[in-house]
Amino acid sequence: MTNRDAPTAAEEALEYLEQAGGTLQDLHGDIEHVHRLATLGTLAASIAHEINNILTPVLGYAQLAKSDPGDADLQAKALDRAIAGVEAASTIAEAMLGFARPGGPKNEPAIIKNAVDASLACLARKPDKDGIQLHTDVDPSLAVQMPPVSLQQVIINLLLNAFTALSGKRGEVYVTASAIDRGMMQITIADTGPGIPPAIERTLFEPFVTKGRPDAPRKGSGLGLAVCKHLIQAAGGTITVSTKLGEGTAFTLRLPAATPKQASNEKPLDRERSSKKAA
Repeated sequence: MTNRDAPTAAEEALEYLEQAGGTLQDLHGDIEHVHRLATLGTLAASIAHEINNILTPVLGYAQLAKSDPGDADLQAKALDRAIAGVEAASTIAEAMLGFARPGGPKNEPAIIKNAVDASLACLARKPDKDGIQLHTDVDPSLAVQMPPVSLQQVIINLLLNAFTALSGKRGEVYVTASAIDRGMMQITIADTGPGIPPAIERTLFEPFVTKGRPDAPRKGSGLGLAVCKHLIQAAGGTITVSTKLGEGTAFTLRLPAATPKQASNEKPLDRERSSKKAA
């Protein structure tokens, strides 16, 4: 090799930076996936409880029908309840599997309503059981240029924060979406909770910041909002917070709009079932 063929220091440095950039991108993907798994971990007890609540009546009706096989009405009723229960449990399980799966379509836009529905399925426990009224106003035609599982990850974390803020007290959570100027969509998740103290609000999107009182026991890793901010920015969007002590908190996402034709009209759970049938 002649001196002319040998790579220059600048070329070697550029190659090193390109390799480092690829490694960093891989690490970001790993962190996002691990964070999704950690989120499911925090939900595990609640999910198990809800599935048990679904399956216990199914077992009771099956045992009752078995005790009187000659009662056609009872048999039909037991089968109807069993089908409804299994479908409800299956919806939760499929939502969890889709959320936990690594990777996923990177360029596929997300239909906002589908992401909200899949997020609520992952949470399993209905908020009204805890005295929380959930209001959603999301047109099914609205879509954003963001991978569906990434949008779902953000929505789950913001809903968990809202429900946690209202833990032990009654309140309301609002999920809304609308088209705004310059080809952008806006998604807002707001609660009527106690609000976030100013000292915490200033560093809210930094890693390892938790949202409870400074004197309260630490809960969670403090990575949730930092990961959310990274996912939103990677999609070309922004995330902001508006909060007032004693009145509540609202997180606002602004993301590039996509058209319904660009985004898949098939719901994530329907896609999961279709792939199972094909297999």
